[in-house]
Amino acid sequence: MKPGCGTMPKFGRSSICQLHSSEGISRQPGPELDLGPDLPGYKLRATTVTFAPGAVRALHDHRKNPEITYTLQGKLTEFSKAGALLEFGPGAFRANGRDVEHWWRTAARRNWCSSMSRW
Repeated sequence: MKPGCGTMPKFGRSSICQLHSSEGISRQPGPELDLGPDLPGYKLRATTVTFAPGAVRALHDHRKNPEITYTLQGKLTEFSKAGALLEFGPGAFRANGRDVEHWWRTAARRNWCSSMSRW
């Protein structure tokens, strides 16, 4: 059994095991801005991310890449490693700092699309 399987009962054991893969997700890179000389080596990047219906983003953290996400369309459910469950719809902002470890899943019938900025 993969680590973490069965720890979040919302979708059942077989769906929980999906949190270790990231299929059905596309990324379209946007503009990039160098933040130096004040922050040498750091860049601010904008990306549009689209999840197919039912897609899952694998368990991941933001220790090296904090991000701000703005939901353009669809509905996204976020699960934290600690067990918290949050839902985001159109117009919702989400800030993911260095202490965030989570995975995401979209509603089964709709795409979810967001604009992300990472540094």
